[in-house]
Amino acid sequence: MNKLRELSRRFGLCASLCRLNSCELCDLVDKKKELLCTANQPADIYNQKVDQALSFLKENEQGFYIIDKGRHANEKSCVWVENGQFYGMGYIDNAADIHSLDDIRDSLTRYNGDHYTMQLIISYVCKYPRKAVPIAVKATAY
Repeated sequence: MNKLRELSRRFGLCASLCRLNSCELCDLVDKKKELLCTANQPADIYNQKVDQALSFLKENEQGFYIIDKGRHANEKSCVWVENGQFYGMGYIDNAADIHSLDDIRDSLTRYNGDHYTMQLIISYVCKYPRKAVPIAVKATAY
């Protein structure tokens, strides 16, 4: 919700149309001030703002991976998120020759992600934020 609120403010989107609690400008009693809400602009102008917000999101989507315990002591589990979307997961043998992020990514099984999968991953990252490693960070053998 914080991200959506930030986008709403940054790009002048109506908070009510973004399904946030309410839009401060829509809630004003004075009908003249209500017209200030961006939702009252022509649809093509408002939709341009929405497109700008979506482009911004796409350009700034996060990528990270999570390394955790495996099924046994000789492996680790890994979940990979790329461009803000679930990419894949799998198990990596501790003896595997891992020298780069590409080595980690290539060792995972590719899966189709969906909104629910990302909700689970984000919930996990919120609970254990130190386990999420940004993709921009150079990986070293672990």
